[in-house]
Amino acid sequence: MAMKDGTIKTCSDFTALTAFVWRARSKALQMNPDQTTQLLFMVDVRSKLNPPLPKGYFSNEIVISTCLGRSGELIKNPLSFAVEEVQNGIKMVNEEFVRSWIDCFEEMRAKDVPLLSHFIVSSWIRLPTECADFGWGELT
Repeated sequence: MAMKDGTIKTCSDFTALTAFVWRARSKALQMNPDQTTQLLFMVDVRSKLNPPLPKGYFSNEIVISTCLGRSGELIKNPLSFAVEEVQNGIKMVNEEFVRSWIDCFEEMRAKDVPLLSHFIVSSWIRLPTECADFGWGELT
């Protein structure tokens, strides 16, 4: 569905699903077509840092990336439009972005930022839940 119109060549499950839900949310909320909607999502930055983190380092190493779009554009354009927006939001995360984000986060921590128009998603696709022991017995 996301690649149906031939605009994009590849997309991950995450980008396709995120784009689909972002569009559906804008439609369901009956947002004004000119209203800006912001999608925020986490990006793993372990592979973006140089020098890399030490082997065995255990922590979440993420930054929040963002996509901005007008609600009307998301709804009227094909799904591939929203997928490209999400893909661009992922591609822009490089080492410079990560270091800048850390600096920005330090400044933002003390400020109160309204989240009404923000939509934040995260992917646990690679989280090996089938191997996790939650202490509740075997998974079924």
